[in-house]
Amino acid sequence: AHVLPRAAHQQQPSFWSIIKTPSVIFLCLTYMLYAFVAWIFILWLPTYLVEGRGLARMEMGKIGMLPTFGGFLGMITGGTVSDWLLRRGFSTRVARARFPGVSIALAVPFLLLGVNAPTTGLSIALLTLFYFTFSLAVSGYWTMPRELAPQAVGAVGGVMNTTGNFAGLFGPTIAGFIIQETGSWIMLFYMAAGIALVSSAVFTFLVRTEPIE
Repeated sequence: AHVLPRAAHQQQPSFWSIIKTPSVIFLCLTYMLYAFVAWIFILWLPTYLVEGRGLARMEMGKIGMLPTFGGFLGMITGGTVSDWLLRRGFSTRVARARFPGVSIALAVPFLLLGVNAPTTGLSIALLTLFYFTFSLAVSGYWTMPRELAPQAVGAVGGVMNTTGNFAGLFGPTIAGFIIQETGSWIMLFYMAAGIALVSSAVFTFLVRTEPIE
């Protein structure tokens, strides 16, 4: 007998059932915190390299692309590893939530070591490792809507992405305020590290992959 795929047996959940589901709420929370850190890193890294590390703008343009390239590789690698875990028999929650969540936590030491590194070259190398490891989580976030609501992937993804854009609006602004008021890049990145750890804990322990009823 022909067996229909899982998605075909499920009705499309309503918008209200989506936004009140604990896993969606926790997914939005962890993604908002994740995006908060990502936006700070992306938008303020060039300024940090110039003002905090003393690079000329031309040097920053050449060298500053390395962390971004590391993030690009991290996205591809994260998706590959997540699919590999599924093929090896690991649960969907391990592959789509716990692996990405743990990756965020593993990235934090590279961030802290990078901003405390004695040389600019070592700092950039460590920050590149940070953004590579941090970006391993991207595939987890963007496969979760498919796991939670196969018939409403766009709705779940849209709600999640809205929280990320909210973080993108306030994250860089808050970062600028901290730098202006304290003059400390260390404080900014330590705050980002703390937020990343909270995001990791929420993704790892609170986000589940059972479909929305």
